Amino acid sequence: MANTDNLEDKKLLCVGLICLDVIHVCNSYPFEGTDQRIKKMTWQKGGNAANTSAVLGLLGNKVDFLGVFPKDTKDLFQKSACSFVRQEMERCGVGLEQMSLVGDSDLPYSSVVINDETGSRTILHCPGLLREVSFNFFQKLDLSAYSWIHFEGRNTEEVVKMICHVVKYNEGQDEANRVKMSVELEKPHRRNLPLLLPHADLVLISQEYARDSGYNNAPDTVKAFKDHVKSRCKTTRYNTLCLIDLHTLLNINVRFWYNTAI
Repeated sequence: MANTDNLEDKKLLCVGLICLDVIHVCNSYPFEGTDQRIKKMTWQKGGNAANTSAVLGLLGNKVDFLGVFPKDTKDLFQKSACSFVRQEMERCGVGLEQMSLVGDSDLPYSSVVINDETGSRTILHCPGLLREVSFNFFQKLDLSAYSWIHFEGRNTEEVVKMICHVVKYNEGQDEANRVKMSVELEKPHRRNLPLLLPHADLVLISQEYARDSGYNNAPDTVKAFKDHVKSRCKTTRYNTLCLIDLHTLLNINVRFWYNTAI
């Protein structure tokens, strides 16, 4: 892709997981060993980065998704799931040209049990032969095509390399053409996620991650992580963070939506 100097022509990019969510809506949570009917079952595309790109696309932004996707699968379920997920992403206006097509790989899927009585959600995830996006694949991108890249907090070692690659690219650009970056911290069991923070312009923190870090409310979480980032970050200009949970959405940096259709 040719270099793009006009910021209005640049796109957003989301890097991370794409999968299939199989949703089961139940009247109540099932007891082990029982047979019961459910209210409905649906398929949805899943994966945080994939869903983020889909929302951005539906809001009118030019956005690409970068993640690992199975190539030429012969399994009937996998073939149907891949076709469904791809069609859903395209329906949302997401560019899929940057997906890493990998043979001998599965599309991950989750069975999501929703208790209609309490609203609780239970997730059973099957990663299958999950492959993660590699730095070797990411470094082939033409970064001049993008104004913002969002990284899902997973596969930390490789994502750190990707972020450093963007930082190095930005060193040769003027302020207007530098690529902004955001990172998402969601799963506490994923190791070394704080390594993703120093160069992020926006950090999204889940309720689960905040609580595991010792913070029980949104203001304390934002304050703690904002100070932490400021003390370590030398290159980022906007160190605004937010906590996302069912009840709170705080301190969003509006520059995340810079040059978008919103």
